[in-house]
Amino acid sequence: PGRGLKVLSGVTLDCAGHTITGNSQGYGILLDDAIGAEVRNCRLTNVRRGLRISGGQNNKLINNESFGNRYGIDLANATTGNLIQGNTIRDNRDEGIHIGTGADRNEIRGNIFRKNKRENIYVLSAHGNIIVENTSTEANNTAIFIKHSNNTYVANNTTADSPIQLRGNSVGST
Repeated sequence: PGRGLKVLSGVTLDCAGHTITGNSQGYGILLDDAIGAEVRNCRLTNVRRGLRISGGQNNKLINNESFGNRYGIDLANATTGNLIQGNTIRDNRDEGIHIGTGADRNEIRGNIFRKNKRENIYVLSAHGNIIVENTSTEANNTAIFIKHSNNTYVANNTTADSPIQLRGNSVGST
């Protein structure tokens, strides 16, 4: 009910395509204050948050699939400098990826976001993030939603059927 796996600093977890399935609660994989950890080739479904990085820095989420959760990926508690690349985030009940308060200077690159209920990518009060080369389709509300977030760089993303929104106290973005 709490978490499937907790990944510690410096650890590389390669699921080799295996799936972690939950009971709609907790986290599939949690990186809690981890530094320099990597999670790759994992499938996460039926949990509250598929992959969560909370605090820590310089972690990597590479080539994972997060689907049928409330949130596909969650960056929280001022985690910084993470790379989220090559993941498929789809069919989640709220957001594909939530980049929360103080989750600054993260790079969201080359991911596929599809059919997440609200926003495919949601950035809230997080600064200096890079969002490039992602594909976003079939979001109910917004492909990329940036609110109260400064100096966000957004480039070369494909959004097929929903807008990119920049709102609130967001300045200095490109």
